[in-house]
Amino acid sequence: MIAELRDPEHLRSLGAAELSPELIAAVQRTAFARRIMVLELLRREYRSVTDQTSATVVRLIEAWLTRSSKMPSSRSPLTDPFVGIWSEGVLRGDRSLSEAGAVGRLIGAHRWLDEPVELDVELSSGRLHLPAYSGSARLDTEQAVLRADGSRVEVVAGGASVSLMAGEVQCSGLASWSPEQRVTSVADGFSLSVLLSNFDPLSSAVGPSRSIGLSSADGERWAVTIGRAWELVVSRHRRHVAGVQLAANVVVPQHSPDPNRHVSSSNADGFGAVGVSYTEDVATLALGLAHEARHGLLSVVLTEVDLHHEDPTPRFYAGWRPDPRPVEALLQGVCAFAAVTEFWRVEYGAAERADVRCRYSIELQRWFLQTLEAIDQLKNSGLMTAAGRGFVEGLSDLLGSAPEVEPEVALAVDDLIAEHRVVWLRDTNGFELFTFAPLTTLSDAWRTHFFAGNDRPNLHPTARAIATGQPARAAAPGWESLARDPEDGTAAGAP
Repeated sequence: MIAELRDPEHLRSLGAAELSPELIAAVQRTAFARRIMVLELLRREYRSVTDQTSATVVRLIEAWLTRSSKMPSSRSPLTDPFVGIWSEGVLRGDRSLSEAGAVGRLIGAHRWLDEPVELDVELSSGRLHLPAYSGSARLDTEQAVLRADGSRVEVVAGGASVSLMAGEVQCSGLASWSPEQRVTSVADGFSLSVLLSNFDPLSSAVGPSRSIGLSSADGERWAVTIGRAWELVVSRHRRHVAGVQLAANVVVPQHSPDPNRHVSSSNADGFGAVGVSYTEDVATLALGLAHEARHGLLSVVLTEVDLHHEDPTPRFYAGWRPDPRPVEALLQGVCAFAAVTEFWRVEYGAAERADVRCRYSIELQRWFLQTLEAIDQLKNSGLMTAAGRGFVEGLSDLLGSAPEVEPEVALAVDDLIAEHRVVWLRDTNGFELFTFAPLTTLSDAWRTHFFAGNDRPNLHPTARAIATGQPARAAAPGWESLARDPEDGTAAGAP
């Protein structure tokens, strides 16, 4: 048990993104202990396997566990987020012990084995990623032979080979070696070292958006932009510095299906890795790193502390999702979007150009209202434990008070929220409706007879009030008063 993560004040501080050195150390120890435990469980469960690849994987796991009595180096698989994704998946039965990439992630332990290794390995896109050697062997084939003894690792396919020994790399035939691209940025004495990774077969498991390869020129472009994003985090968002340093050691470049939309993601099993798409909008990239770091930190805490009672029912509204969410997913969303709101609050206060201030104020107002609603749902759900209630109080502290924005911005945000809520209600209740133009206000929803012929008990009066920007209507008697034709001047949203 990690005592610091069970302390109510520490949990509240974590929710508020106030990471003390003690809390940082507790998160690191928890993540490391979890990785050790999962690998030990795999070793015990599979110690009797007979196929060569699986048996080799178990031998390598044993070697790493034997040598890991203290916090390992950054090159150890015990801190590799992809080892986390793989091992947790194998333990659940979602992945294979001997799947592509497994041996490559662990082969750095070969120097501690009593007997040499020689086995067939499956390559991913013609590559075998060897993180202990900071790169990938490329042979442009589907299968290769991996040999390793106490001093050398060799990957061979036909007449091509990659050999690694004493820090030297030798390639023959059509084989080549692709070194990892690492970005180190320093701002005001704070350092961020990030591995740009798309070589591991599990890069795609970091999020729904596919990972992309980078040329040398792409890598340089990413390095510059990540450096600028880090400078912004350090200069104006100091409370997120430690979180990004802890949870964004590996950045997986991702493809955005919409060129006008930035994507970011993370995997609860892969603490230390985040996925982001490229953008030259430094504030958006900085926010993406901070956002995903919050998810990673909470995922670590949830392996140690019960913040909520078990309830997998997807029934909560989240203003950033199109679908109902279970309590843990809602908590994860609030953890991230409380930070999103606070980020835009700071940026709004610092912006000088009118158009930039307008954009930031919309982001601020929108996410404040949606996150506030989600926090209220958590508090009133009856599902939060005492520890969880303390954490949520910290989230409320981070969210802060209602922002002051221009009336036009407030009205525009009310429309955005109204549209999202109405579409969410439609999809949640499974209404079969004709095709319609995107909604603008809730009164427009009535005009399209969106709910015609359907009872609508889920449209809570508070939701109507927030959506229409008329708090006085929060006490409206019932949905019947809103069902009249808008043309008679008495429907919701009518002047």
